[in-house]
Amino acid sequence: HDVRIAYEALAWGRFVDSYEQAARIVRIADHDRIGVCLDSFHILSKGHSPEAIETIPGDRIFFVQMADAPILTMDVLSWSRHHRVFPGEGGFDLGTFMTHLARTGYDGPLSLEIFNDTFRQSDPRVTAVGARRSLRWPEHQAAAARGPSSTGRSARMSTAALPAVDAPTS
Repeated sequence: HDVRIAYEALAWGRFVDSYEQAARIVRIADHDRIGVCLDSFHILSKGHSPEAIETIPGDRIFFVQMADAPILTMDVLSWSRHHRVFPGEGGFDLGTFMTHLARTGYDGPLSLEIFNDTFRQSDPRVTAVGARRSLRWPEHQAAAARGPSSTGRSARMSTAALPAVDAPTS
């Protein structure tokens, strides 16, 4: 049926709560239709280092979900469901996340997974424009990560760097 399954570790998971555990399970399954879903919120909210993302071959990463969040001290499930914001609007180091992702050779889509009470009540057109704008920044980070990783793989995501910005004048 040409179906692929992307396995995602949730930050509040009882048995699997890290992307490294999920990647290990995918390796053990050893099936070309089973891969990993990486979610920046689940990785960064738990304080997991994104460095080991580079150990996952890009063709085994099936999907990537992006979200930022303000740094809060609360249970991770409530934080996830009510306080996610667009990339660049919170306190997570998404630049480092994107650099490691780009170096895997991943060339698939970046999806936004934003749960936020304010966005639910906002004009969908305004939210959509903000969403597209917020994806330009991680794309820029991926474009800047074109060099080879510690595993020797180079970034190949379909991205474009943001244009250079002139210094302000008085």
